[in-house]
Amino acid sequence: GVIAEVFKRFGTTNKIAVEFGTEDAQEVNSRRLWEQEGWRAILLDGSHENASLHANATLFRHFITRENIVDILQLRGVPESPDLMSIGMFHVAWSWA
Repeated sequence: GVIAEVFKRFGTTNKIAVEFGTEDAQEVNSRRLWEQEGWRAILLDGSHENASLHANATLFRHFITRENIVDILQLRGVPESPDLMSIGMFHVAWSWA
């Protein structure tokens, strides 16, 4: 896919993916990376959590706002520059305004 091609061309630094607004994590942009390529994924959603989603992926329940995003990322051990960050939230403009 497109994401795999981007990393094939540009490489990786830490193979960490972070996604917001993942719902139950069944359809996420990073799925192939953590299921087949050994990446670590930190998935965040306001309504779902699943600590045993996959050996390389954890879904945490957090409602993301501009006031709490940095604290949540730090709490979950996200490095300052993860290789992939995907935002799939409704009302993104409101969240970051």
